[in-house]
Amino acid sequence: MRVISKGQVTIPQNVRESMGILSAETEIEFLLDENGCWYLNKAEAPQKKPAGFGLPTKPPSWQWVPMTLWP
Repeated sequence: MRVISKGQVTIPQNVRESMGILSAETEIEFLLDENGCWYLNKAEAPQKKPAGFGLPTKPPSWQWVPMTLWP
């Protein structure tokens, strides 16, 4: 398996199928054990947010700061 210049590899189709990895839908993670061996793991799917308007459930990393403009 070859790593391209972007640091990407192609997971073989038989591996994707046996692990249930779907393109653009599945998160994966790399795990390192105490012996220094790396493992590919299918990660827990993130919770999908319902469509529509409303306030975000998690505040943004920035905050609005009230300012007074002096004449």
